Amino acid sequence: MTDRAAEDVLQAYLARVAALKAARDQALDADELRAIASELGLTDADLAAIDAAAQAAHQRGRGHLAHGRWADAIAELATAAELRPQDHAVACDQAEAHLGRWRAEGRAADREAAGRHARRALAIDPGWQRGFGLLNELDARPRQRPRRPARLIAWAIVLLTLGVVAVVYLGVSSPRQAPAARERPPTAQAEAVPAEIEIPFELTPGPQAAGLRVTPRFCRLNNYPERSFWKLAAEVRNDGRTEIARLLVEVALLDAGDRPLSLYTTEVAGSQTATLRPGDMQLLGGIRETTPALRKVRLTVRSRDEVQAPARYGTTPVAPLEWAIAKPAHLDLEVRERTLTVQKMTFLKADPIAIGQFELHNKGAAIRTLRLEMALLDASSRRIGEYERLVVSGEGMELRPGEVRLDKWYVRVPKGFSRYALRVVEVQ
Repeated sequence: MTDRAAEDVLQAYLARVAALKAARDQALDADELRAIASELGLTDADLAAIDAAAQAAHQRGRGHLAHGRWADAIAELATAAELRPQDHAVACDQAEAHLGRWRAEGRAADREAAGRHARRALAIDPGWQRGFGLLNELDARPRQRPRRPARLIAWAIVLLTLGVVAVVYLGVSSPRQAPAARERPPTAQAEAVPAEIEIPFELTPGPQAAGLRVTPRFCRLNNYPERSFWKLAAEVRNDGRTEIARLLVEVALLDAGDRPLSLYTTEVAGSQTATLRPGDMQLLGGIRETTPALRKVRLTVRSRDEVQAPARYGTTPVAPLEWAIAKPAHLDLEVRERTLTVQKMTFLKADPIAIGQFELHNKGAAIRTLRLEMALLDASSRRIGEYERLVVSGEGMELRPGEVRLDKWYVRVPKGFSRYALRVVEVQ
């Protein structure tokens, strides 16, 4: 494929994403993005290149954000958001960038955009506490009152005073009469809607679900005055004897009569997530706006690609891990490299893509937020590239003591690459 043809396909991909997003007035999820890529004939390696481009745009945006370059930050983050619409960190940084320009220049459009991106970030991760403070700051802005001529204000005060005097006079001089009893038709008392409900969760049995065990950490309906949200955090464990390379599931939100309120599909294992070996566990998270009528959630396996697992696996080597921040005494994290492969690109004429699957072994206290940086080094240990990834975040998605979590990375490999090193840059 020529450079021109590659650029045309990329623009077609972005145009298709933008058109569908505008038609639905909401961001696309990962499965919808893969469907668009499939229509255009893109491979997993092509998608990896697009994801790497999104990550690079995000990093440039964060650099501009750190130096108060609001316009450049907003432009780069918008590109990253188009390619990774469900990335919580991108949405957070978009909110911060527009907030920064609103503080500096006072544009109403930036105030509205900051609030919109903050709400989108909170929809992805309701545990983002900074988002609530950001919204409070936007709502607390001083409001300008329209100016009135002084003479109109004086006349309004005079008329108001006369009205009050008249009411008081009539109230004193007129005898009070008991109001006639009025018969009111009986009204049904509105049933109170609980603020929070635990929702039953089930896995549809069958051959596609063989060897899978799903254990919800929580499956919850939160009702607010005007909106309702369903939230899920569930462990999906492979208790079978096969390696599951791809696992696509359908999540159905049902009412009391088992009628679907909404349906969506999501990937538990596949191009963007690690392969599930026997004994592996992957977390499945979800948040959807719904109605107070939600009473059950059903998970059904729709697609599954697997191969027979070997009798035994070799020992996974420990990956080099450093701490860019002071390491808390109660935390003990070990990262192991499961696989690392390099693929040449068939789409964009760019550097090869390294695909790494890692195991996160938590040997200390629970970790609620974990951001890692991967530094790409040459033979002289000089940095020639770096990537950041938020590997643990969200309500119910914490890395628990003794837990092993899988994580998958896509990074571009620049010329001269010799090895990598991981660093913890944020942890809670």
